[in-house]
Amino acid sequence: MNCSKARKLFYAKDYPFVFTPDLLEAKRHIEGCSECKRFFEEEERFVEKIRELALREKAPDYIKKRVLGKRAEKRKDFWYIAVIVFFLAVSSLILYLKGKMQKDLWINLLIKDYMHVMHSPRMQVTSGNLLDIKRFFSKKVSFPVNPPSSFSAELEGGRLCILKNVKFALLFYRHRNYLIPLFITGNKIPPLGKREKIDSKKVYVAKKNGYVIIQWLKNGLTYIVVSDLDLKELKELIL
Repeated sequence: MNCSKARKLFYAKDYPFVFTPDLLEAKRHIEGCSECKRFFEEEERFVEKIRELALREKAPDYIKKRVLGKRAEKRKDFWYIAVIVFFLAVSSLILYLKGKMQKDLWINLLIKDYMHVMHSPRMQVTSGNLLDIKRFFSKKVSFPVNPPSSFSAELEGGRLCILKNVKFALLFYRHRNYLIPLFITGNKIPPLGKREKIDSKKVYVAKKNGYVIIQWLKNGLTYIVVSDLDLKELKELIL
């Protein structure tokens, strides 16, 4: 394609928003042609110089149309991109707030249940025997109740717990004079805190109003411990 044809395509009466094959070929020509580049650079300088005059002074219609038409196209492109960016930003904010609200709701529910446990454990099965615990939950939940073998506190019993229509096997452990509840479920619970590592175990840790929540996943089960123990001491129990 020669210079004349390429330049004419870019000065077509109705400047296309979708590139046609001819226009793409013209664009490639202009990008690789030093004379055409210089021509369009001078044209841009020309447009800048007369833009304000075209708005205020009486000028031939074809000049106003050429100058203002170019500006209108640029403004349309700008606002189109701005609207897309705006909606993407709003969508991201909504997703973030929704996730945060879900996380805060779970934290509040777990702490509230923990406070009830401290006043009245209401154990439905009282036993430190793991077989008794599994037998009790076998008819109440659809997931296997597998307490973590690394949990270094004494098992005392458990009960069924339902939070937000999610069933938990709630086990009670005794550590010194503290009763520590361990929530186990087969349902997916969103990460409740910052991701940390306890040795090789990946956990999520959240703190609120003096309470500590540690959450981790293993073999498709979600484990959550809630306590007002010191975080360091609580981590040592989970190892």
